[in-house]
Amino acid sequence: RIRHADLVLPVAEALAQEAMCLAGYDGKNIETLPTGYDSERWKPGAPKEKFVLTVGATPDFVRVKKKGIDILLRTAKRLPEVPFVVIGIAPEVQRRLEIPSNVQCFPFVPQDELTHYYQRAKVFFQPSRHEGMPNTLCEAMLCECIPVGANVYGIPAAIGPAGYLIDGDDVAAYSGALAQALAAPASAGQTARERIVELFPKEKREERLKSLIASLIDNR
Repeated sequence: RIRHADLVLPVAEALAQEAMCLAGYDGKNIETLPTGYDSERWKPGAPKEKFVLTVGATPDFVRVKKKGIDILLRTAKRLPEVPFVVIGIAPEVQRRLEIPSNVQCFPFVPQDELTHYYQRAKVFFQPSRHEGMPNTLCEAMLCECIPVGANVYGIPAAIGPAGYLIDGDDVAAYSGALAQALAAPASAGQTARERIVELFPKEKREERLKSLIASLIDNR
């Protein structure tokens, strides 16, 4: 089906490449169009606290692996003095995980409460094994969280030089990066916000979408 679509708009170049590989074609109808974010909706608003935040829908153990929650828990064990907060893990999944005492897990929270977590957390951790352009990562960066993430799919496009990228399931490397991020100055969080504001504003996505739709209509 993807071959016959007028236009396919993945949010990250890595997803475009994956689509071409899986569908076995040249991808002439594919254009990477990153998600856009409202920098006035997501912004700093509370004093930063030294804890690590992760947000991701985790309703089952397939998603535990996809979101790298197993990596997070192993990393947290190496940093017993560092508080971790994980939002989005279903209660039935939590009951089957070995969760260290320094990790607080919650199911989904209302968006206003989520914003407050972004604003308070000094570091945002994205250890996913597969992602597009992670919304929660970009929202957290807009709230001046310093990002630490896996060097896969759309994660490096979001983080770039504004944070820490780790290859593979390297728990020792993640631990070191998180410790550095927690010790970094406030300016590091400001740099993270500036990156998302500059590269991924919602207006940029909206304008490109309008242009693409107009072009499709004109060519019919």
